[in-house]
Amino acid sequence: QQSIAQMIYNIVLRDLTGKTKIVREFRGHTKWINSIISLSEGFLSCSDDGTIKVWNSSSDNGQCYHTFQGHTRGVMCLSNNTIKVVRPKQRHDEDEDDDIDEY
Repeated sequence: QQSIAQMIYNIVLRDLTGKTKIVREFRGHTKWINSIISLSEGFLSCSDDGTIKVWNSSSDNGQCYHTFQGHTRGVMCLSNNTIKVVRPKQRHDEDEDDDIDEY
């Protein structure tokens, strides 16, 4: 079993089955980390440095895939709700289902 724990400006992935050894460390934020959420292929983190980072938790080097910038202040929290946009079918396509896009 593994857990992700905040450690000031870095994120540490620990193995909880033994002596809680550090499996991987994720570096990149320059100020306090405020929130972390899990995704199917990794996780997101947000920080007082005004960024949101997308991480690959399975990479050996703790790779950050993308950094969202532009907040004028620190980012305090994250949510993993999926936004769904349903485009209704056209009248001439009555036998087809609606199109659903997920973001």
